[in-house]
Amino acid sequence: MKIALYPIICFLIACQPHQAGVVLRQAASKSDTIEHLSEIKINGVINFIDNYKRVVEILGSPDSVVKPQYRSTSYYHRPFKYCFFKDIVFEKYNDTLVLLSIDFKKKAKIFLSANNMVKFDSFTSLKSLTQYFPKSVKYKELIRGTDMDSLRDISIEAENSVDQWVLYFDTDSERLLRIYYWVKEE
Repeated sequence: MKIALYPIICFLIACQPHQAGVVLRQAASKSDTIEHLSEIKINGVINFIDNYKRVVEILGSPDSVVKPQYRSTSYYHRPFKYCFFKDIVFEKYNDTLVLLSIDFKKKAKIFLSANNMVKFDSFTSLKSLTQYFPKSVKYKELIRGTDMDSLRDISIEAENSVDQWVLYFDTDSERLLRIYYWVKEE
């Protein structure tokens, strides 16, 4: 009887893809990596890499589009312009935008979702990220500015393990202030 139930139990376990997907995502996030840049979304609608016209339809006209004042490393490692939409900065390549940073200091209704499970916004705390990125939070660093603006930062690897997401937190409240996609220089 036990032998006859074993194949049935295995079949039933195999028929639960949603639970298996959750476990795999949790296991992947335990590696302290933000994977699948294609799943990164701003407010659930704007992709990490998106079309300029589409973003303008959603956010309105950019506040400004400017050339970098200095040689800067960029996502595609070719000339680009910075494109500013309120608290969001993109790298602009003709009609393509690549997310560079989001400023959460003004507590605007902006959020960034990653891996279909982690949400970054002005309410994100260091403590809340411990369950997803324990190694990164453990190695947080204190960045000293003036007495009024010291920050804590953590770095989380991107899927290619060369680039990183750098998150800046207020030292007192430990709330997320800014997220920045850092590209390694060539």
